[in-house]
Amino acid sequence: VAANTYRRARTPLPTVAARFATFATHADMDPSPPPLALLRGAATVLPRPLLARLADAVVRGLGRTHPRLLANLAKLEPATVHVVPTDLPYGFALEVGREPVRLRIVDERPAMASAQVSGSVAVLLDLLEGRIDSDTLFFRRDLIISGNTEAVVGLRNVLDREELRLTDELGALCGPLRPAAR
Repeated sequence: VAANTYRRARTPLPTVAARFATFATHADMDPSPPPLALLRGAATVLPRPLLARLADAVVRGLGRTHPRLLANLAKLEPATVHVVPTDLPYGFALEVGREPVRLRIVDERPAMASAQVSGSVAVLLDLLEGRIDSDTLFFRRDLIISGNTEAVVGLRNVLDREELRLTDELGALCGPLRPAAR
């Protein structure tokens, strides 16, 4: 067997810049939901203080990109909605009906929670981004609502008036690296 037979083809590997440019170009065209496995992994591995700062930054970012959203959330009846992703080790306390609107990471249901909304991360993201109707999720039992349903309906009505994409909001935090972050 000749030594040349096993020689590898020498195809140049794309440079990092070329791969980044290709990814950035295609990232703007991809309407698919965020990679849930990556999101869940980051949400379970990142330290809690960093996640809390990230939640604060997302809410501040929403104030810039969707000012009506926060204004309308602040106009709701005062309530704390406990959002429980069933596949994460913690939940979120969303405080509406006051300024500033707050999103906190919590281990247990807040004592003063008005309502609770539970579902998988995928279901909650689909709901947030308007890809599926909450009534459909509720009747399929993919979404569980308890407590003050008026608070949840008010929240849903405000969210339905906005077009949100979590990837855009998280990407906005990355500044010039936004295309790669999406």
